[in-house]
Amino acid sequence: MRITRVKLENFRSYKEADFSLPDGVILFEGDIGSGKSSILYAIEFALFGLGELKASHLLRHGADKASAEVFLEVNGSRVRVKRFIEKKNSRATQLPGVVEVDGVEATYSPAEMKPAILRILGFNEPGDPKSTSVIYRYAVFTPQEEMKAVLNEKPDNRLQTLRKVFGVEEYKNARDNAKTYSSHLKKRCEYLRGSTRDLESEEKRVQELLKEAGEKERALESAQQKGDALKKALAEALKKEEELGEKKSLVATLKAEIASLEGLAKRMEAFIERSKKELEENQEKAIQETKEPEKPKRLARQVEEELREARAKADDAREKEAVARAEVERVRKLVEQGRCPTCGQEIGREIHEHAEQGKRSADELSKHSLELNARVNALETGLEEARRLEQARKEFELKAESVEQSKKRVKELSGLIEGESRELREKINELNEKSGQAEKLGGAVNEWSRAREERKALEKQFNLVEKGGAATKAVLEKTIQEIVDRKKRVEEARQERKELEETLDRVEWLDQKFVPVLENVEEEVLGVINREFDAQLRKWVNVLLEGAELEARVDASFTPQITQDNYEQDVNALSGGEKTAIALAYRLALNELTRREYGSLKENLLILDEPTDGFSREQLQKMRAVFDSINGQVIVVSHERELEAFVDKVFHVVKNGASEVVA
Repeated sequence: MRITRVKLENFRSYKEADFSLPDGVILFEGDIGSGKSSILYAIEFALFGLGELKASHLLRHGADKASAEVFLEVNGSRVRVKRFIEKKNSRATQLPGVVEVDGVEATYSPAEMKPAILRILGFNEPGDPKSTSVIYRYAVFTPQEEMKAVLNEKPDNRLQTLRKVFGVEEYKNARDNAKTYSSHLKKRCEYLRGSTRDLESEEKRVQELLKEAGEKERALESAQQKGDALKKALAEALKKEEELGEKKSLVATLKAEIASLEGLAKRMEAFIERSKKELEENQEKAIQETKEPEKPKRLARQVEEELREARAKADDAREKEAVARAEVERVRKLVEQGRCPTCGQEIGREIHEHAEQGKRSADELSKHSLELNARVNALETGLEEARRLEQARKEFELKAESVEQSKKRVKELSGLIEGESRELREKINELNEKSGQAEKLGGAVNEWSRAREERKALEKQFNLVEKGGAATKAVLEKTIQEIVDRKKRVEEARQERKELEETLDRVEWLDQKFVPVLENVEEEVLGVINREFDAQLRKWVNVLLEGAELEARVDASFTPQITQDNYEQDVNALSGGEKTAIALAYRLALNELTRREYGSLKENLLILDEPTDGFSREQLQKMRAVFDSINGQVIVVSHERELEAFVDKVFHVVKNGASEVVA
């Protein structure tokens, strides 16, 4: 894997940055806080996502959107990876990213990006987007603040991480999976032992049921033969009973018809008599009720018209009387006052005379009003009488019409009844003739009774045989079904017994052969890696601490062991530069072995973040030998200007409000 280009936009302290990276050793040099390490975080973010970082920490202050884009070469393929961060509603989040391989571009969600990159790089580790890449952090890039952590890390944690990095964890996973599978198989064996425990007794029971089924089949066959014979005899008896039953029914029908028609004739005659009497009474009553009522002298509508005129005149008279009374009252008040309220003159005689005249006129109007009211009352009474007489006239006309219809209906009914009576008498004569025939068939009733009893006896025998046969058949079917079910269970049990034997063999192979072999292989592989790692660590310590009389090695858990003058030395007792040298040597050894494990790292990539913290000038000079010994691309971030003489390309990182990369 080799990084060829990096593009940043609003990423941490960078507003915009775009630079290409050559092969060899590359140095990003600048003051502390200038933004050097941000480049390394941008590369890691583009490849593997946020990890444990927050998106807001990577977004430039004041910006709403940021991106980091990295161009790579991986095993001959050109790869471009770009991730985005966007701020919405005061919250920064990742957006879908882009992965392009040899010109073929694909868009992935933030959760899908990391698994896609891991597949391209061939890193065998979980694709959890909330964690960093263990292989990348251990073998390629370690942040400055974590550089020396490897020296004091707990042995179990360190060994577990290295097992993942070197792929040895797969042996443990395979062993754990084998044990889990073996445990599952053992549980299956327990189940199979229980399910096949009754196999022999089931087989024995099947044989017993087969014998019982044979006996029931023979009994059922005998019952069917007997039933067939009874069925034939029953059919003959039923036929005879039906023939005699037809004769019996004919007799009963004739007798019933005769009795019914005789009764009907009597009822009809009685009905005719009652109807005639009732009609005569109704005719007499209708004659009495059809007396013509008195005719009204005047029509109601004429009276209504006179009444409306009289009421109008009465209303007019009352209004005139009211006006006259009001005038009389007004003159009376003037007379009482003695003077005109308008002109102030005394009331003269002519006013008194006017008052007397007005009173007489009001009295005459009052009398006329009373006369008109009396006229209205008389007309109202006359209107009621006219309406009553008109209604009585209408009712009379309706009754007269109803009586005419009744008379006509009486004639029709009389003729109809006479015709029906003649027809009934003829029918009775005909049925009397048939009564003689019915008497001749009287013996058929007794014969039918005997045939019926014989048929019932045969039917009872047949039902008993059929019921017994049905019961035998039901038991036989139940037995056959039980045989089928038990045979099925027996076959299943035999298969499970076979499966039990095969599973026991498989468990034995897993527990006694496969798992122990995996443990031996894992131990051997880890031992080889440990020896190679130890040799690499010694080599790099000799390069970085030449003449310091310090030696380093790793124990079985890959924990660094330091000796000085053949005495073990506590790592924490070393100077800052010595600690950095040991940690750097450890990382270089790890990088070397990891590069062999993963195909994407054959073209070596090593990223060092302030790798010379605490180095003396003499130790800084040792970095030349380190860089010369590494094949591939090395990206170094440092504020040490002395390193410029040892590298192939120098980028200066400066910060003037925003960070910039200057070639």
